[in-house]
Amino acid sequence: MPLSFSLTPAPTATTLRRAGAALLDLLFPPRCVICQRGGALLCSSCVAEFVPAVGKRCPHCWQPGRPPCLRCQVRSPAFASLCTAFVYSGALRDAILAVKYRGYYAAAGRLIDLVDLEGIARGCEVVVPVPMPGRRRRTRGFNQAQVIAARLAERLDLPCNPHALRRLRVSPQQSRQPDLEARRANVEGAFAADPARVRGRHVLVVDDIATSGATLDACANALLAAGAASVHAWAIAHED
Repeated sequence: MPLSFSLTPAPTATTLRRAGAALLDLLFPPRCVICQRGGALLCSSCVAEFVPAVGKRCPHCWQPGRPPCLRCQVRSPAFASLCTAFVYSGALRDAILAVKYRGYYAAAGRLIDLVDLEGIARGCEVVVPVPMPGRRRRTRGFNQAQVIAARLAERLDLPCNPHALRRLRVSPQQSRQPDLEARRANVEGAFAADPARVRGRHVLVVDDIATSGATLDACANALLAAGAASVHAWAIAHED
């Protein structure tokens, strides 16, 4: 009598990751990174305080107000559009700071899971994170923009290429610059893109926070110079 075998498909990386996360949650129950309540990395009470970045906004730079804004009429950014999910304030601000400075990078993926993806991809073919200076990355241990971009790409079913952009020089932090012109000057020429990874492709460049948009603009300039067909920009939060 011939033997019969039943082949069980090998577990995927996503399945293994979810199983590992479930085991960790069982052994070490998560706490909210904002209020420290037990049960979840981001509790429902804190998430309810997040302010969606909606209403009348400039479609180019996402500044609040009647579009298009005066700033973009004077000088449009290199990216075709920018949008964000939330306003950088309150509980959402605390969550992002916990990711960046307290090492809760797993919460970045949870933030992406809360985002409505409709209209984000805009025909893009690859997701590219804003690169972090090497020294800062070594100190922090990770690039939060890359963590965010990887999870966003997974949800959009797009490839994520963290090597498409690189920093040519270390710039002082944008948050320390006094105004828009200073921020633009601070990152002008600070990035370069790999033509082999972006030429002819529609790119979605991703960061954690968009304030003036100067960093995303500099990244878009580098991507377009390397032959990208178009660049759209996205961030979790906009600092209004």
